[in-house]
Amino acid sequence: MNNQNVIKKRSKAYTLCYIAVAVLTVLIVGCIVAAIVIGTLNTGVNPTEYSLKINGEETDALKNENGTVMVNIDKLTELLDLTKSGEAATPKYSNSLGDYVKFVNGESYAYVRDAFSASEMKVNLPAAVTANRETCLVPLDTVSAIFSGISVTVDGPSISINRRLVTGSTTKYEKVEIRAKSSDPLSMVLELTPIMEQYEKFLNPADRDAFLILANKENPLGSSYAPDDLVDLKSMEGYGDEQIVNDGAPNSQMRLYAANALKAMILQLRSEEYVNIFAQSGYRTYEYQENLFEKYVAEEMEKDSSLTRAEAEEIVLTYSAKPGTSEHQTGLCIDLIDDRYNTLENPFTKKLGMEWLAENAWKFGFILRYPEGAEDITGYSYESWHFRYVGRYHAERITALGITLEEYLEDYYGK
Repeated sequence: MNNQNVIKKRSKAYTLCYIAVAVLTVLIVGCIVAAIVIGTLNTGVNPTEYSLKINGEETDALKNENGTVMVNIDKLTELLDLTKSGEAATPKYSNSLGDYVKFVNGESYAYVRDAFSASEMKVNLPAAVTANRETCLVPLDTVSAIFSGISVTVDGPSISINRRLVTGSTTKYEKVEIRAKSSDPLSMVLELTPIMEQYEKFLNPADRDAFLILANKENPLGSSYAPDDLVDLKSMEGYGDEQIVNDGAPNSQMRLYAANALKAMILQLRSEEYVNIFAQSGYRTYEYQENLFEKYVAEEMEKDSSLTRAEAEEIVLTYSAKPGTSEHQTGLCIDLIDDRYNTLENPFTKKLGMEWLAENAWKFGFILRYPEGAEDITGYSYESWHFRYVGRYHAERITALGITLEEYLEDYYGK
């Protein structure tokens, strides 16, 4: 009997232990579930916690799948100026520039091709795409990564997608481009000397739109305009025995980023045995341009005494700017010279150095500002020696499209 009592008591104790363990387990699981729920609510991954505005208007284009915010890109086509084509499971979205992105239903990648590339680039996505006849859900991160010219703002549970505005003589939307992000250094495009690495931030500035100021006959700068970051190119000489500025050059200043980009380009020219090209004329003040313009007018009237001043000015305006309308006043352009000729005339056009510059200047952020055949657009005759700094991002596109800065700002950068 005593043994049976002991057994019964032990059995009751075991039962109580099992019950206690079960209750404790339930409590622990309950706490974990509660923590997950609370954490979910606090971090906003619950789809009901989000709201989306597209250019200020509420939309239901947003969904949440497994913690990844997904956007119905079909609701963005108007905002982004996109045209949709292709099959329901493989939709393709294109813009007027010739860029496109192609998604694949159920896959965590997309194909991107921009107008400046010869082939598509495969881009990995943080989540799989859902594409059918009714919708094309892609990760929100993909929208901000692939499409330029837009801003994606996340403020707690509120998400906004807006077009970026370009402010100039008129306010416009920036063109939306489709790009596969690339971190390729400049050395992948052009074989450079090792010292070039220190100039990369000047060739491809982080603020890529900071150097697009337009100065021409229709967009005067005025007499008071003067950049506050001018540096003297002569003070930047000293890499070995290299000389950057031509002897006797009248204007050797440029803005900081343009000056460093020019130095990089000339050093690269030297490394490839183009030893005769130098900087001749950079920043000019309003007063300097005023005196220069008056000098040219006097010279034209001296050559032909029958000309009135107005007629002489019309001639001069084909090759020189009135004060306040000169690109030189921006501090972002440079006239280059071949010192074997020591003149800004078209013999420079026919030299190999000019051919190299025409092919490679964009890699250093420069464009040929007054190309041949564009006189009606720029207002000036062809100048093979006049290069303008805009930064590599825009220089690549302007060069690839074969257009002027005026056309780019009007038709491609803004709309």
